[in-house]
Amino acid sequence: MPARGGRDMVRAMSEVELAAHVVAWLRGRGWTVHQEVEMGRGGPRCDLVAVRGKLLWAIECKTGVGLAVLEQAHQWLPHAHRVSVATRRSRNAFAVRVLRDYGIGWLAVAGPARIRPVVAPAERRRISERLVRSLAEEQRTFAPAGNARARFWSPWKATVAEVQAWSAAHPTAPFADLLRAIRHHYRTAATARSCLRRHIEDGLVPGVRLERDGRRLVIRAAPVQPEP
Repeated sequence: MPARGGRDMVRAMSEVELAAHVVAWLRGRGWTVHQEVEMGRGGPRCDLVAVRGKLLWAIECKTGVGLAVLEQAHQWLPHAHRVSVATRRSRNAFAVRVLRDYGIGWLAVAGPARIRPVVAPAERRRISERLVRSLAEEQRTFAPAGNARARFWSPWKATVAEVQAWSAAHPTAPFADLLRAIRHHYRTAATARSCLRRHIEDGLVPGVRLERDGRRLVIRAAPVQPEP
């Protein structure tokens, strides 16, 4: 029997649905929203980072309020002007007290356009630049926040996309030409040459392969295996 009524809707809401409601709510208020933002290579990942002007708002989304989401939100305090958690509607006086003590906000999500600020986040004037530097246009649409497959945009994925696009336009070309032409996330050209070559040879860059053509190393198109 399908769920009925507001309370049943709240119980049935998944984390992805909850985050999607928050994204729509923020966009309706003029925020640009980035999803699944990884801070640095292999660093922590924030569900949502909203930007409006120079303001950064980090939001962790979970179906229920608890220590896990509070700890996740707490780590963003040095890196965002505002930090909040977003959960399904609930009443927890102790959580309210803890969130206020730390200056973390709380958004209660009951459904589309039904979001109520329970606790207002404190606003910090000074933050680090680490989260700002981690933002990319692709994070707006690449993967929804809270997705079960842990998909997210990263500097590595940006490099892969550059390699694939350049290789498609130059089906058989020297590997050295590729390295000079693309933008990549490696700090030096030497690191890019060694690491990217190894990753392509290990099959980590779908759609391309490396071959020897005499003394030259060339990059060619390769069949792409469909995702399982």
